[in-house]
Amino acid sequence: MSHMAPQNGEREVRDDADLRTLEIEADALARFRGLDPERVRKVFHRLVEVNWLAPKFPFCAPLDRAFAFLEPTDALELFEEADLEQLRRRVVLTDFMNSLWTPLYGLDELGELTERLICHLQCNKQHLIQTGWFRSSFERSWFLHTRLNRLYDVKDPLTVQAVRNAEGDFEYTYSWPLQAAQALNFPDLPPGVELQGGGPAIIFAPDGTAHTMDGKPVRGVRYEAAAIMEDLDPTDAERLEKNREGVFSLKIDILGELLRAVRAKDAGKPWDNAFARLSERLLAEEVEFLLRMDSLYTGYDLRTGSEGVSMGRSNNGGLTDLLTVVGHYEEELTVGLYAHTRDALANLIEADELGRPRLPFAYYEAVGTHWQQQLDEGIDVFNSLEKAAEAFWDDHIKRVNDALANELYEEIAVHQKIKRKLAHQFEPHIRSFSEYVKQYMELTGRLPDVDYGRVSVGGATPGCVFRKSDEDWTLVYGGREARLGDRDGLAYIACLLAQPDKSPHVRELYAVAHPPDSLGNDSPYAGMSRKQLEDEGLSLDSRGSPTDKKDDAELFATYRSSRDGLQRDLKDARRRGDSHEADELQTKLDNLNRIMAAEFGLDGSPRKKEDPNKQAYDRVSKAIARAMKAIEEHNRPLFAHLDNAIRYETYTYRYSPERPISWDI
Repeated sequence: MSHMAPQNGEREVRDDADLRTLEIEADALARFRGLDPERVRKVFHRLVEVNWLAPKFPFCAPLDRAFAFLEPTDALELFEEADLEQLRRRVVLTDFMNSLWTPLYGLDELGELTERLICHLQCNKQHLIQTGWFRSSFERSWFLHTRLNRLYDVKDPLTVQAVRNAEGDFEYTYSWPLQAAQALNFPDLPPGVELQGGGPAIIFAPDGTAHTMDGKPVRGVRYEAAAIMEDLDPTDAERLEKNREGVFSLKIDILGELLRAVRAKDAGKPWDNAFARLSERLLAEEVEFLLRMDSLYTGYDLRTGSEGVSMGRSNNGGLTDLLTVVGHYEEELTVGLYAHTRDALANLIEADELGRPRLPFAYYEAVGTHWQQQLDEGIDVFNSLEKAAEAFWDDHIKRVNDALANELYEEIAVHQKIKRKLAHQFEPHIRSFSEYVKQYMELTGRLPDVDYGRVSVGGATPGCVFRKSDEDWTLVYGGREARLGDRDGLAYIACLLAQPDKSPHVRELYAVAHPPDSLGNDSPYAGMSRKQLEDEGLSLDSRGSPTDKKDDAELFATYRSSRDGLQRDLKDARRRGDSHEADELQTKLDNLNRIMAAEFGLDGSPRKKEDPNKQAYDRVSKAIARAMKAIEEHNRPLFAHLDNAIRYETYTYRYSPERPISWDI
C-alpha cells in the first residue's frame, strides 16, 4: 500500500485545522461547564500530548466522564495538576477491576472457586460430553465459565432458553436445527419478521417458525440428527465428539492438581504436574489435532502466539483454554498479580450477590476521598507486578511449547515373528526391557550401556527369572519360585540385573518407576553473581548454593520493608516527574518481587529446597530395602545372592555377580 507525500505547506494547514478544531471544542466545553476557556484549552493540549485525546476528533471523553463525578472546577484542576499518563492508567485499571470478567481473587477464593467448578463440571458432564454445550452456567466466575464450561461444541443450537436457578446460575434448554446456519448477508426482512437467534443465517417469524436466509424452513430435531457447523469438516467434528470424554477427564484431573497447589499455596510445579496428566491421557498426535481445532475455532494458535482466520468463537473450552487456565494459576502462585492487588485493595473490594469481587466505583469517585490513597496504592501494587507477570507469561509460553515439542508421547509398534512356543517368554521380556530403555532415555537422552552379549555367555547360570507380568513379579532362583506384589524396589533391582557391572545413578533408577522430572528444582539464583547475592542479603555456602544470612522471618521482613520503601520512592519519583529515577526504581522493585516469589510463599513461609540426589537416594534405598525384606521371606537363596552381589557407592548402585547369570527379566 503506497502513500503520497504531502506538498509543501499541506502539513501546516492540516495542523492549523486540527488546532482550530481543538480550540473550538475546548471553548464549547468551557462555556457549557462555566470554566475558563484558556485553562480548558491547555488541558486539551495536555491530553493530546499523552494520546488521551485525538486532535481530529477532540470530543473530550476523559473530562466529560470526570464531570459525572466531580465538580467542574475540581475536575479541571485534577487534569491540570495530575501526571496524565498515571491518571489515565489508574482510570483504566479501576474500570478493569470493576469488571466481573476480571479474576480479582485471593488464593483462598481461587481455591474455593476451583472446588465449586469441579463439582459444577461433574454435574454438567453428561450434557457436555454429548453436545459440547453446558447445561448450566458457572456464574460465580465468568473467567472460568468462558474458558472451561464448554467442550468442543460442533453444532450450533437452533434455540436456547434460560432460567435462573436457586444458586444464581442459568439452566439452559436447547433445540437443534436440521440444517446448518449459513454465513450469509442479512436480507431485507418483511414486516413482522425479526432475528431472534439461531445464528447469523436463521430467522424466526412471529409464529415461531424458523427459516434460512433463502426462505427454506428449518426443522428442529434431536441433537444426534442435527447439522454440524458449516465451517467444520465432518471428519474433524466426529473425532472431536469422540475425544470429548477424554478431554473432560483431563480437565477434572488438571483442576484437581491446581486445587491442591492453591490450597497448599505451593508454586512448586503446577505446570509440571498438569502436563504430566496431559501426557498420560493424550498422545502427541492427539494434542496436535486439538490445538489445530482450537486455532480453527478461535483464531489463536498457542504454539505460535499468532492470530488467524477463525470460526468466530472467543473460547471453546478446549485444550488451549485449559493450558491458559493452568498458566493463570501458576502466575498467581508465583507472581500473584491479582492476589496481591486484591490484598492491597482490601475493604475497597465488594462482592455481589454471587460472591464475585470487584471495585464498585469509577476512579473519579475516589478522587479527594479518604480512601483514594488506598486505591492508588492498590493500583501501584498491580503496576509493580505487571512486568513480572508479563515475563512469567513469556516464559510460560516457551515452557508450554518446549513440552509440546519434546515431552509428549508417541506410540511405537514393532512387529517380530517368533515361534509360538517361545512367545509367552519373549513378549514379557521385551516389554520389561523396552520400558527400562524408555525411562533411561527420558532421563539421560541416550540409550543405556547394556552388554547384550553378557546374557548368553557359556556357563551362565540358567533358569533365573526376575520378571513382572501384570501386577505381580515372578522370581526364580536356585530352583525356587516366588511371586510378589508390585513394588518400586523390585523394579530398581530388575534394572540392576539387566546391566551387570554397570553403576546407574540413583536418579536413573528412580526414573524406572517415576517420571524423570519428579525430582529437583532449578535455583532462582543460578544466574546471580556473588555481589548480587550479597546485595540481596545472601551468601554462598561451601557447595555454591545460596544460604540465608538471617533467619527466614527476619529476611522476609527485610524484603517486605525494602519493597515498601521502593514503592514509596517510586511514587515520589513519579510525582516529581523524574522518569529516569522512576524506571530505575521500577526495575529494582521488579527484581525484588521476583526474588521474594522464588524464596517465599504469599504468607511469608520459606519455600523448601531439597538436594535431588539425596532425595532420590532416600527413596530408592528404602524401596530396595523393603523389596529385599520381601525376597528374604519368600526366596532365601535369591536374597543371599542379591545381598552379596548388589553394592552401593556414592549415589550409585552396582550389581556384580561372582559368575555370569542369564536373567529372564
